[in-house]
Amino acid sequence: MSVDLRAAIPAYLAARRARGHRLAKQEQLLKAFGAHLEACGQRRVTVAVALAFATAPAGTSRAWQAQRLSAVRDFARYIHFLDPTAADLIPAGLLPARRSRRVPYLFTDEETARLMAAAGALRSPVLAASMTTLVGLLAATGMRGGEAGALDVDDVDLDGLVASVTGKYGRRRLVALHPTTGRALAGYLPVRGEHAAPDTTALLLGATGRRLRLNTAREIFRKLADDCGLTPRPGTGAPRLHDFRH
Repeated sequence: MSVDLRAAIPAYLAARRARGHRLAKQEQLLKAFGAHLEACGQRRVTVAVALAFATAPAGTSRAWQAQRLSAVRDFARYIHFLDPTAADLIPAGLLPARRSRRVPYLFTDEETARLMAAAGALRSPVLAASMTTLVGLLAATGMRGGEAGALDVDDVDLDGLVASVTGKYGRRRLVALHPTTGRALAGYLPVRGEHAAPDTTALLLGATGRRLRLNTAREIFRKLADDCGLTPRPGTGAPRLHDFRH
């Protein structure tokens, strides 16, 4: 069986997207890899040609090289399944990324309470209520800030104590809510209702009565953290909304 490698790229991407992957970056990299194969006159995916692609041009970071090789490795596995003679199986670990993850800031219960109190003192009543709710919701559930910001009112079932959350790649999941979280949300909803723009379905609102933007929430949170005297601990960066996930 003969495989046209460049023509196989769209079929590979379509197969993976059918399983829920977005693959925007991988598509860009594989198109570049297809052009690389053509320029080299290669009709097989070998370990050598994959490494040559991944490490070009000279001077790129190890993390970027590892990302390029990872895209090719997954594609090579797909081709090898179709025709073992058309692609080598590329071993993992050939180009370790050597990227250290940021150490999260771990909030104490007392720090979380101080942050919520500081958020409640913001000048805009609806923004104060929304930021207080956001901090409490993240601390109680561990969901991502973007997931909380994307919630609509109808995504929250206070009777069933569950929230329907849209996560990475558009996947939906159910997140259980503690009864205290449910009571806090029930107390927030009347305030939200007083200030919501007529056409908004968002749960969390900004000062204009429309959906609270994540970048705005992050900026406000940084100031709240500074005002509360939260400073980075050894090995951590400044406190972030995302750190509640940990």
